[in-house]
Amino acid sequence: EHDAKKAGSEVVKQVDHPRLAGLLYPGLQALDEEFLHVDAQFGGVDQRKIFMLADKYLPALGYKKRIHLMNPMVPGLQGSKMSSSEDGSKIDVLDSPKEVAAKVRKAFCEEGVIEGNGLLAFARHVIFPLRARARLPG
Repeated sequence: EHDAKKAGSEVVKQVDHPRLAGLLYPGLQALDEEFLHVDAQFGGVDQRKIFMLADKYLPALGYKKRIHLMNPMVPGLQGSKMSSSEDGSKIDVLDSPKEVAAKVRKAFCEEGVIEGNGLLAFARHVIFPLRARARLPG
């Protein structure tokens, strides 16, 4: 129970008497790596403890260790938290260039507001590094 609570502490609501789903969630996410047949898992830094749980327990169950890639937490494109259930708040790795452009055009970007600005965060963490790496013209 302790390891499950610790692993889920940043992604599952913490209460004195946790629901079973909150305790199972970290372990099930770790097991996804095996049963989805992936070599790596990508997530925000809020997933770090779940990744550590996977590193510790998957090999103990006879499964191979996976690569875990983390990125900083960035705000959503609609001015709130990025959410996988709110399509307009995120840019998916599988989105086409046309879909990315449409989401960027619709993004909430208040003039003068830097903190919590999803569009500026996307530019800082995705566009600028890709341009620098590819040396794309300005």
